[in-house]
Amino acid sequence: MPEGYEFSGLNHVTVTVKDMEQSLHFYRDVIGFKVTMDVGASHDREGMNLAHRAPREGHRMVTFDTGGGPTVSLTEYKEGEGEGILLDDIGVTHFSVTVSDLQALTKRVLAEGFESTRPGFFTDPDGILIQFQEPSHSESVRAHYQAKAQSG
Repeated sequence: MPEGYEFSGLNHVTVTVKDMEQSLHFYRDVIGFKVTMDVGASHDREGMNLAHRAPREGHRMVTFDTGGGPTVSLTEYKEGEGEGILLDDIGVTHFSVTVSDLQALTKRVLAEGFESTRPGFFTDPDGILIQFQEPSHSESVRAHYQAKAQSG
């Protein structure tokens, strides 16, 4: 453990989207995440554009409660660019959410016209990958990788 500080868990995941209304339909209406905040922020304060490719006027941010643990936030920039990345691209490739009944969620998402790239994986309107898994799956996957790590 590092000296002088400790970690207590992941706080949030933020995904930049092209069209907030389309993304709200997916994350709120289809998936079922609860909106806890919806706010616009101008970038007229010092330092607001330091981590951007170009200066931006502002953004809209919507935050969701995922039922425990980290929250998920969506940000929309009117001038946003780019595409979603896949599992073998450089960068954050996906985030995973634990769900009590993957089959019921899958049925709902597919009925709304969204595709599953493989069991438990869906892409949002911008091509961002999201993985859903049941608690027992999470435990078995973790055990599998721990066993592989211990065996060398």
